[in-house]
Amino acid sequence: LWLPHFDRPIVVLPYRHPIAVAKSLRSRDGFPLSFGIALWELHMIRALESARALPTLVIGFESILAQASGTVTRLDAFFRRHRLGDFSIPSTATLESLVDSTLSHHSVGEGDPPLDGKVMAIYDLLRKAERTGELPPRIPDLSENSRTELSRFHQFSSAAEERLRKSEERARGLARMLKQ
Repeated sequence: LWLPHFDRPIVVLPYRHPIAVAKSLRSRDGFPLSFGIALWELHMIRALESARALPTLVIGFESILAQASGTVTRLDAFFRRHRLGDFSIPSTATLESLVDSTLSHHSVGEGDPPLDGKVMAIYDLLRKAERTGELPPRIPDLSENSRTELSRFHQFSSAAEERLRKSEERARGLARMLKQ
């Protein structure tokens, strides 16, 4: 959608551990962990596929929290390398005041479920891309577990939409009857 509107498109791809994302989605939206992990996997695969032919900088959420100043320096170098203008880098004190690690409410712990091998492989690809600055030549397919989770959700949401549509029809019918 956006690519035709940019002269020199680049991608800054942030990522976070799939369990932390799934816990956040569970807390905010009530999603089961397995569904949150499936969403993370789908979104990361699509992001990697979309970024494949473009200059891309991968940045981990944990890196931002641990070393905001170093992350901003990497962003600045990436922007300069791709001739995107001059940016002033905030002072370390300013960055530390903006990045509050206590806002990270969901982390990975010992009691968390193990990740599917394909999900872990994607997370490892992102970590490697962050270190090396290179995207993987091949992006893995969606894991079977995630396919199942996403399909189950799609079936559930389709059924819920149908029930909602029927309820709205009944409500409109009742409204017409009340008017009469």
